[in-house]
Amino acid sequence: MKIKKFFIFLFLIVIFPSTVLAYDISCDNGKYKYNDSFKCYINGIEENKNYESLSGNFTIPDTLDCSIEKAKCGFEGNLSGTSFNFSGTTCGKEDFVLACKVKNEISEDTTAQITIDDFKYKLDGNESSEKLRSNLINLIKTPETTTTTTSKNRNILNGNSLLKNVEADTEFTFSKYITEYDIQVLYSVKEVNFTYEKNLESARVTLAASDSVTMEGNKVNVLLEEVGTKSFDLIVRSDDGGETVYTFNVQRLDKGEGLYDKNTDASLSSLQVGNYNINFNPKNLNYSITVDSSVETLAVSATSTVDGATVSVENNTNIQNGTKILIKVTALDKHTTQTYVVSVKKNVDQTLIINSIIIGGGALLILILVLRLIKVMNHKSKDDPIYKYKMQQKSKKGKSGSIESAVPQQAAPQPVENSVNNTTNNQSNLQ
Repeated sequence: MKIKKFFIFLFLIVIFPSTVLAYDISCDNGKYKYNDSFKCYINGIEENKNYESLSGNFTIPDTLDCSIEKAKCGFEGNLSGTSFNFSGTTCGKEDFVLACKVKNEISEDTTAQITIDDFKYKLDGNESSEKLRSNLINLIKTPETTTTTTSKNRNILNGNSLLKNVEADTEFTFSKYITEYDIQVLYSVKEVNFTYEKNLESARVTLAASDSVTMEGNKVNVLLEEVGTKSFDLIVRSDDGGETVYTFNVQRLDKGEGLYDKNTDASLSSLQVGNYNINFNPKNLNYSITVDSSVETLAVSATSTVDGATVSVENNTNIQNGTKILIKVTALDKHTTQTYVVSVKKNVDQTLIINSIIIGGGALLILILVLRLIKVMNHKSKDDPIYKYKMQQKSKKGKSGSIESAVPQQAAPQPVENSVNNTTNNQSNLQ
């Protein structure tokens, strides 16, 4: 009977072999809260296998944000977010790296899991599919804390709890009497190392920071895996009970961004023009507003980002349609300037337009009536007898061609000889 069961068991193994997955997903172990990052790896079981295709789509929980960071070995292909389609030779371990981040606040501690329900691959002409599940990822709620910059012990009077010096492998100037620092590094920098020296050797220094910041001896390492700011505190405690907290905020800039220099900062932190909402953004230099036609001046309130930078305002009085108000900021270096421009458009006064139309129309009507009246008067004058007589006389004068023709002619005087003869003749007749 036992021999029979053995052969049955052997038969089942041959006919129905156990399923062995060619790939699996493994994620970093740890506990992750809001904004923490971790990685998951897609591992192949065998090395140096030439896959004609590897494809699938990750199913990511709502609390996480993940994307394929890179494909190792000889894999090439396309990826879009959480979808991928590759071909190439497997490494046997960490063929793909998935970068993840906790994107939401967790109200209660919980777990999450990443899956690929449609993982497909083609090897030696044979197509296969699997469902992959990662290990459980531990998510925790953000610990409640009352520690803020203002509540941290910034005591600098007790020299026993001060740091004597701090150096870093980036541009940075330390003073033991300054307890908070903002440090910027370019996008190409992925880690920054600090080394500190205590003012009193017996003082104790502890680190308060996230998982991406570690301390060994008197050295602190800050990993900058992504663009953003990583902060850590060095808490110095002396034997006499003194305590001083030094805070370091290390910011990794985005691609193309330059290091900040407050001496050349000519930006505004706020800008208000009258009661108009301009949606101010320090990086936006141009704005436009529409005002009533009666507005002649606007109150402009502008605050520079850096204390000590100067701000001047021009063209905010006697405002016309098209006026450009200029807000000029001069940085601490007295050379760097930046000008914000507010273009003003005036509403048209409809009452003025209507009045102008009425007045203009009235004047035109009066002119037409006057011209019409003159024409009528001229027509009536032509029928007037006196007018006709004057026109006839004028016509006659014109035809005579001289002023003499208009004067009545007198009898021409007789010659003297004729007058004497006439007298003689008269006397003869009398005789």
